[in-house]
Amino acid sequence: MSPMTDDTRGDDDEIEFEEADGPESDDSADPLGDLASAVAESAGDEPDAETAAFDDLFDRQDTAEIDADRLWAELEGDDLPASTDASEVREVDKRAYCQGCDYLAEPPDVACTHADAEILAVPTIETVRVADCPFVLADEADDRER
Repeated sequence: MSPMTDDTRGDDDEIEFEEADGPESDDSADPLGDLASAVAESAGDEPDAETAAFDDLFDRQDTAEIDADRLWAELEGDDLPASTDASEVREVDKRAYCQGCDYLAEPPDVACTHADAEILAVPTIETVRVADCPFVLADEADDRER
């Protein structure tokens, strides 16, 4: 006998294959049958008790249709109004200034609560456009004195 020969199965042995159940198979035998049944039940007009209890945790509100192009333009800073006064506008690293600042508004707002300063835009993920930020202006003044 050669090392590559398999002696464990005789020539008369047959390999049996099980046929998959057809469309008439029982859903409960399927691994995801319970999930499919739950989804089918929840698709009806009447929610089940668990879904109703879950929905009670949230307030539903109507929202206006969102113009995705306009939203991205605003986020990228393309449609921002120009400053109407003689503001000192700078584009700075958000980590160096805003992220650790006590005047940064609570999320989800992106605003400065300092009386003299304003966040105008977030042109990139890493930068913000600020107007009259006393911390940025002080750092610039220190850099000029050096």
